[in-house]
Amino acid sequence: MSDSFNPSDELLTRYLSGDCPHSSAQAIEAWLATSPENARRLERLRTVLGTRGERSWDVDQMWAKVRTETIDAPSALPERRTATRPRFHAAFSTSRWRVPIAAALLIGVVGTGLLIDKRYRGAVALPARPDVVYQTRRGQTATVQLSDGSLVQLAPQSRLSIPAAFGDSVRDLHLEGEAVFDVHHDASRPFRVRTRNAVTEDIGTRFGIRAYRGDKRVSVVVAEGAVTLGAGERTSKRTAAEGLLLKRGDRGSIDGAGALELTHDAPVERDLAWTHGTLSFTRQRLPDVLATIGRWYDLDIVVADAELARHPVTAEFSSQSPQEMIDALAIAVEGRAERDGRRVTLRRR
Repeated sequence: MSDSFNPSDELLTRYLSGDCPHSSAQAIEAWLATSPENARRLERLRTVLGTRGERSWDVDQMWAKVRTETIDAPSALPERRTATRPRFHAAFSTSRWRVPIAAALLIGVVGTGLLIDKRYRGAVALPARPDVVYQTRRGQTATVQLSDGSLVQLAPQSRLSIPAAFGDSVRDLHLEGEAVFDVHHDASRPFRVRTRNAVTEDIGTRFGIRAYRGDKRVSVVVAEGAVTLGAGERTSKRTAAEGLLLKRGDRGSIDGAGALELTHDAPVERDLAWTHGTLSFTRQRLPDVLATIGRWYDLDIVVADAELARHPVTAEFSSQSPQEMIDALAIAVEGRAERDGRRVTLRRR
């Protein structure tokens, strides 16, 4: 192999996705062996996979900008990251409305800073940084592996802040948006997630939290184990010990005044279905459903009619284009969709 061989990002991405010629793969592997910096470069790339979507929505243009944007954590991982675009399949079904989920970025470990890729099995140590912030944009998801082995899956338009003292005696995080936590329990080091008006503490578990700015309530669902949910500001030292105990299958929520609600036998897996490629809604307000779709696909969707806005929606999406989803919702509520670039307005017929 020539010493001047320097594969492009596109070729490395094809290598990571298993979609490059055998000869190119061999050349890349030889190139990787020549320098640790080459391995680090490969670690920084994310795989871009997808098929062309509906041309009327110009999906390629919609995602061209996203593919070149970075996760907003320059103090921890300053190099460029590649966002993925959804795979849009025209497979509309009136019985099951489906929407593709943008494939996750895998972001590296807080504290010890290990950056791991599914295809490339090596791990590169990065220097620890204080007060690390991971932030997804609209149309992006991310997976963050923490130094204690816990995993956090961030939904679009979410922000996760990890204080410098994370892991010393307590494991406190701050979340705005939506995330699923798979926690390594350690009774000697409580794991707490603080949102704008709540604190959730794990008791060995997998749980999801939704706390977007503008949401009236912080919602927590438990898939495994248990958590406690109580009132508390982001900057408060208060624990959730005096709050609500949520066990597997429970959904709890809390409003700005600290009022708690508990639902047993909640459809938890539907609430967390976005982590494996499905958006699921059960009797949710139409504007809330459209806001979620807009968040996933970087669209501004509004309902221009108060009567339409009152419609409850029960639907599940996993393979439609955004055009098909919005058209299906418009038909269901006897409305019509008007499109102007990224802006979509739903009106009465």
